[in-house]
Amino acid sequence: MGYNTLLRGYGRRGDFLKAEYWMRRMRARGVAPDMFSYGALVQSYVEAKDLPGAERALQSMLENVKIKRSNTFAYNTLLKHYASEAQVEKAESLLEKMQEDGVTPDGTTYLQMIRVAGATGDTEGAAEWLKRLEQQGEAIWEAHFHAVMSGHAKLGDMEGAEAWFRAMLDAGFRPDLVSFNILMSAAASGGDTGGAEGVLLRMADVEVAPEMWSPSERCSAPLQRWAMPPAPPSGCWKQKSWASSLTSTATSR
Repeated sequence: MGYNTLLRGYGRRGDFLKAEYWMRRMRARGVAPDMFSYGALVQSYVEAKDLPGAERALQSMLENVKIKRSNTFAYNTLLKHYASEAQVEKAESLLEKMQEDGVTPDGTTYLQMIRVAGATGDTEGAAEWLKRLEQQGEAIWEAHFHAVMSGHAKLGDMEGAEAWFRAMLDAGFRPDLVSFNILMSAAASGGDTGGAEGVLLRMADVEVAPEMWSPSERCSAPLQRWAMPPAPPSGCWKQKSWASSLTSTATSR
């Protein structure tokens, strides 16, 4: 088993003490940690919710490793933490630093930026980040739409969440448990019990069972009332037909 494989395990567990120990062992044996080693170290601190430690690990990576344009993991891991804590300024500052370092933001980077905007109720900002992703030519995922919907749900804005739900359908994605849970959350946050009941009925229409939140599950049953093309096999969508109509509708309200 290689060092990085071991480090990834400790990273996922949030065991930064063990990750730091094996980083020292690597150096003692003449093996220089690479960007993947540091990425796992950053992850270990993030999973342990030790933000200063994660920031130190990222800075250490920048000082010791030649960064490749595709090395987004460490940055995205820290961005994920900023999104969970709604730390907009830190997220935007890290994105700027990422670009200054010559690393190209990817779909995950923009997903976290959408989430951090939505976490603060900035639905227009969330829509703008999705637009930037589209302009960069990156594939748009179902998760990007869910993140924008979640921003509206946080505000109890059922209309806004519905608008992005429709945009997601127009993009060719099938609604799943996550999609409907977000709509349910929007209705509940706005005190719209009728809307919440309507979401449950629509779930039955497309044969999605109202179970516990389960992001990994997908609706594979035939859809009877949604006239949609099948979802792309990769789970991504690369067309560009949604942005002009949807963004103007959702952000001008």
